[in-house]
Formats: sequence, structure tokens, C-alpha cells
Amino acid sequence: MSERKLSLKERILFGTSAFPDQLTYQAFTIYVFTFYFAVVGLSMLEMWIGFVLWGVWNMFNDPLLGALSEKTKQKGKLGKRKFYLIVSFFPLALIMIFLFTVPADFKFWYFIFIIFTFEFFYTMFSVNTNAIFPEMFPTETQRGDVNIFLKSFTMIAVILASLIPTIVVSPLVPTIDPIGDPVGYAAEVALIQSNYIIAGLIMCIIVLIMAVLFIFFGVKEKEEQLSDFEKRPGFFKSIKLTFSNKTFIKFTLGNMFIWYCFNILLTAFPLYSVFVLGRSKEAFLIGVTLML
Repeated sequence: MSERKLSLKERILFGTSAFPDQLTYQAFTIYVFTFYFAVVGLSMLEMWIGFVLWGVWNMFNDPLLGALSEKTKQKGKLGKRKFYLIVSFFPLALIMIFLFTVPADFKFWYFIFIIFTFEFFYTMFSVNTNAIFPEMFPTETQRGDVNIFLKSFTMIAVILASLIPTIVVSPLVPTIDPIGDPVGYAAEVALIQSNYIIAGLIMCIIVLIMAVLFIFFGVKEKEEQLSDFEKRPGFFKSIKLTFSNKTFIKFTLGNMFIWYCFNILLTAFPLYSVFVLGRSKEAFLIGVTLML
């Protein structure tokens, strides 16, 4: 039996999943630390506490949401993976705005709440996108055909995540001395925060449009047989199988160090450019450098 050839439309529509996936996470990685530390004014200790708690949250959030998706039965026309994609895409898009709408009296607690909420909905979206990919495209040829568009759109999404905030927000951080001119400093902070919100709104609209195209036109979920569902291992058995796979553990450790370096670079670069290189008023140049 010959393999079904995918249409150009099918490949493009699935490729649009890169925008809600990568645009959101790259923007979060690059600008959240800079915004909350240099604009909102959280201390380094508060930032450290927040990201440590966020890391602990990730340890449980990611595998639990993955297990939840695996053990969910199909819900009629909503499917299985598609159900979680529908649940997650709208909150994920809105969070691109709410990341920057910080109340004056609850800065630290809002920071904790919003990064936890972002990770929850991002993981729900990303886990189910990654899970449905091999289910929709079971052969290597099909996956290769789709990956051409998926990787191309990923590059565009990463570029947009780097550039959009730097086009709208300039400077990225306050430049007025808060001691010498407290009134001017407060006004500048308010203006910068409003610009971050505008950048978040632009990214929210892009994510919404692309997510709708992907979920409602690009996802064609196959019906899962009850026998296949019942064969799926439980949560603890899945954990045991994972840690018994030595090749996977080696790959994960190597991949962890790669992403550690990559995320540190992206997170630190805007602050390094401003406070070390002295490029406080050249936000777009910072964005172009991140893009490259």
C-alpha cells in the first residue's frame, strides 16, 4: 500500500504551530527577567526565589500534564490532544499581555503567579502539539515533509519574539536616575511598562491567529482504539520506563546543558547590552543581535 502524500496546505497549517509554541516561549525567556528586574524593580533575591520555585514547579507540571494527556479518553469531535490545545491556546495568548500588567502592590506575588500560569498553559499546549505530531504523521517521509515548514516557521517565530518588543519598547529599561529625578523616573517606568504591554498585545494577536489556523484547520486527530488506550502505561510506570532508558538519560543530560547555556545567554543579553555595553537607547539593535 502506497504512502499518502501530504498536501501543501496540510504541511503549512501544521507548521503554524511553531508560532504559539516558540514565539511565546522565546519572548518569555528573553524579556521577563529584564522586565521584572530592571523595570518593575524586583530585587535579585526575589528574582532568584521566583525562578527557583518556577524550576521546581516545572519538575512536576511537565510530567503530570503529559500523563494527563496520555490517560485522557477522546472527547468526541474535540478529540484528545485537540481538546487540550483548545483549552490552552487562548489563555497562553492572553498571558503575553498579562506578563507585563503588574499591580503596584503585589509585584513579587504577581511575578510568581504569572510565570507559574504561563508555564502551565505553555506546557499544556506544547506537550499536546508534540504528541499529536507523530500520531498524525506516522512515517519518516511525512514527518520530514512537515518539518520543513515547522522549522521554517520556528525561525520566523524566534525572530519575531526577538524583534517585536525592541521595535515597540525603547529603551528596554529606565535610563533616568531614580534618586536624582524620582518623578521623571516614575514617568519613564510607566511609559516603558505600557510599551511592553503593547508588544505583548501584538504577540497575543499573532499567537491567536496562528493557533486558530493550526488547531481548527491543521489538526486532524485519528480516533484512538480502546485497546490502544488501555495499553498505555500509568504515570509511575512511565517514570520507571523513562529512567531505565540509559540512552534517553544521556541525551537528556546533554540537551539540558545545551538549553541551560542557551537560556542563560538569551536571558542575560538584554541587561548585558544595556548595563555593560551601554546600549540603553538602542533597543532595536539588541533585538537584531538576539535574532542573529
